[in-house]
Amino acid sequence: METKRQTIRSVISILLTSAMMTVMTNSIAGSAGAKEQALEWMDERGLETGWDDVKKRYVSIGRATFDTANHELDETFTARQSLAARQAVLHARVKIVEFVGLEMAASTSTNTSTVETRAALQLFSAIPIAQFESWDKDSDQYDVATVVMWNLTMEKLVGSAIRGESVRVPPGSLSLEQFAGSFE
Repeated sequence: METKRQTIRSVISILLTSAMMTVMTNSIAGSAGAKEQALEWMDERGLETGWDDVKKRYVSIGRATFDTANHELDETFTARQSLAARQAVLHARVKIVEFVGLEMAASTSTNTSTVETRAALQLFSAIPIAQFESWDKDSDQYDVATVVMWNLTMEKLVGSAIRGESVRVPPGSLSLEQFAGSFE
């Protein structure tokens, strides 16, 4: 049973990671910075940061930067770029957790464990949908910006999967458990 649960968690991790790689834009000196690219990408798709009351979703942008004089010669660049990408996702997720936590506190009287459980689900169910990068040669700064989206439907799907319930991810007909079982 534990192996099956680990497999399901691995599948969820793969699905979430692949969702993150939807868009990857590299912009080197002279072009718009990573955050500006992210905002332009969102504008082209009719997305705005914050809560969308019509579509019942929250979209945020997280950023992380690091110093590099020449990213093409920097031997640590790949590791630092990967770390910055993860930090950007976490910064975006923090905004989502703060928003939903404030909404919960304002709308109901909840206990701490409920808020903590909900926050943990939000961290798993807030999906990176686009990532943008830029390098400013004048300041030697490499910048990563990631657009992350959360909605209650995704939170419910992820929560069900973590609890080991049979979850059908639209539009497929297989549950995650069935999908994971096909690899054994």
